[in-house]
Amino acid sequence: MDPQWQHAVTQGAFGHGYLLTSGALSSSILVQGWAHRKVEGLHLHTNPRTKVTTSTERSLGTVIFLGDPLDVDHDENDATIIADAILFTLRTSGPEAAVRQAAYLSGRWTLILLHGRKRLSIADQVRSPLCWIVPDTMGSQGSYYNTTPQSFAYASSASLVAMAAGSPTLDNLEGIRDEIKRIRPKGVTYLPGTMTAYEGVQPILPNCLLEIDRRAPDQSRHRRFWPWKPNEPTDDIDEVYGQYKEQFGAYLRLAARDRRVGVSLTGGQDSTGMLAHLFPYLGKDAFAFTYFNPNNTEPGTASDVFLANELAGRLGLQHRVLQWRGPEPESPYNEIHRRMNPTHYVSHGAAHAMWADLPSNFTHINSLGGEIGTTYARARDYREPDPIWFTRFWMSDKFTKYRRYLNSFEHYLDYTDFSVENMADYDQHNVAYWELRVGKWGYTKFLDADQGHRCIPAFNDRRLIEIMLRLPQEHLEGKALYQRTFAERPRFQPVSAPSAGRKVWLTGDDSL
Repeated sequence: MDPQWQHAVTQGAFGHGYLLTSGALSSSILVQGWAHRKVEGLHLHTNPRTKVTTSTERSLGTVIFLGDPLDVDHDENDATIIADAILFTLRTSGPEAAVRQAAYLSGRWTLILLHGRKRLSIADQVRSPLCWIVPDTMGSQGSYYNTTPQSFAYASSASLVAMAAGSPTLDNLEGIRDEIKRIRPKGVTYLPGTMTAYEGVQPILPNCLLEIDRRAPDQSRHRRFWPWKPNEPTDDIDEVYGQYKEQFGAYLRLAARDRRVGVSLTGGQDSTGMLAHLFPYLGKDAFAFTYFNPNNTEPGTASDVFLANELAGRLGLQHRVLQWRGPEPESPYNEIHRRMNPTHYVSHGAAHAMWADLPSNFTHINSLGGEIGTTYARARDYREPDPIWFTRFWMSDKFTKYRRYLNSFEHYLDYTDFSVENMADYDQHNVAYWELRVGKWGYTKFLDADQGHRCIPAFNDRRLIEIMLRLPQEHLEGKALYQRTFAERPRFQPVSAPSAGRKVWLTGDDSL
């Protein structure tokens, strides 16, 4: 086998991914070439590009960060300092306080807390009996697990968990997917509720954590930890915009510090509004990029390219247009995609274009998730959520006629402790979109980017989203915070798309 081909596959498949198991893992091609370390008797396998940070002391617990935590409150991007701060809280105030402290970290990360009264293992190693796993604000790295009476496996991908646990593919998986497409032919298709492609493999959803007792893994508990304080609604746009501008700017400054940044840019308000707050912190080597799918003939398809290019040109920001396309037959990307999507075909023209055309040594800042705080504009029904409510919200009213989907969301409601009371004055529709749409589907777009580089979501900041969700629904639908941004910084306001046929130029001093 060609060593360069194999290296590309090892680096790209499950890029920045991880697998944590309670027992030793038998040989698997999926983690071949990955790093392996033992932490308190657990086996941690990580992709060669995954950043792992462990607290420097472990006497009363261990804190592990997988990824890139950023502490906006203390203007800190050193993951070791952040891990030690969480460990201090774990020691002095307990695991719940540590979780709440970590919940307000930005960046992109997964937290593993090992704690509880230490005990001697059979191998005479001191171990913490409790393992808590906490995803970041949007669950942006993927979080899946499987437990048995004797063992557990946790990973950034359901297929990695299934491989480690020997979980079979879900019965009639292809039939379920075909049924969903038949009932609703257009739009994004993703599995309902907590359903995954594998038997016994479940997700850890945003705003929730997983508690595992290593003495009885099958008694694990998935539970909600947010919100723990009520929303503070107001229609004072000036007050909210002031908080929004301060928090967003502080986060993006930290995200761009000491990094070469690439911005995924369209003509939409999420990405242009983000760029307005990010731009002051970009270095001279920063650039923007936009996808173009030549096979998409829908009206306005090219407008994103022209709008983004015009804005980048105005700002003097280098701009790259990526052609959405599939890989050549001999490309290692085919194997990367196959390993990450073993049960079904997934459109990958954009993911391949990023992998093939962009450099690997940059941080991709992405605006996906901004819609959590600007509203998901679907009809709203403010009754207490039940299986019919959630099934309708997930896809459409047509699915409420099928027991399969009602049962799935009946389980989802219990699994996520989802109720009006537990929303603490946050709009149930906004939280449902955040946890279900982003937590089950949207995060995969970040994983696509991770195949070739590292992606940091611009809105992956709990305090930022809380600030945005203070405004009433009419201001969210009107994107009041974006409008205030463009009023304050008019040069970031997108202009109308030029007529078809205008040449797309690469702007800036250098090409990529």
